[in-house]
Amino acid sequence: MTTRKLATLLFVLAAAVGMSHAGWFQMALNDKTLDLEGGFHIGKDPSSRMALGGRYIYEDDNETSIGAFIGGISIGETSVEGLELLLAGQYYFGEGGNEDASALGLGVDANWAPGNMKGVFFGGRFFYAPSLFAWGDTEGFSDFAVRAGYRITPKVDVFVSYHKIKAEFEAIGDVTLSDGWLIGFGGRF
Repeated sequence: MTTRKLATLLFVLAAAVGMSHAGWFQMALNDKTLDLEGGFHIGKDPSSRMALGGRYIYEDDNETSIGAFIGGISIGETSVEGLELLLAGQYYFGEGGNEDASALGLGVDANWAPGNMKGVFFGGRFFYAPSLFAWGDTEGFSDFAVRAGYRITPKVDVFVSYHKIKAEFEAIGDVTLSDGWLIGFGGRF
């Protein structure tokens, strides 16, 4: 992804978040990886709202530069205390392992912050795109992460996460596009 495309994606994210009444932003990184995500909610019912956003993943080792558009349903009130869910699709596009990646991953992003743990939370993400939802050089795609953190305030948190993003390409088979431990921070507003 060129610098111009990245700048455009980040500008669109910032503008979308700035215009919304309820949104999220998070940044996680290590010495070779950057994972940015942001978006906003549409609707005033906290128990179920539409969520739209974007994501950008850069990994130096594997020459990975992947963007994603996020669309789904954010569920803030579940039968499990402190559990928040995002049932969504992420359309991934970009380059990884010197191949073009393009896939629609369907999955879930979850956070659980039990009230008796005073700010501690646990979370994870799993999105999968079978060959039916993969295009171009891509034959399949998966995005997996687990995280644990602490909410400094009700709207700001810090976390550590492990993530693994893999793609299957026609020409070279399975490639790990990004893999490793990240530290990050995020906010909800």
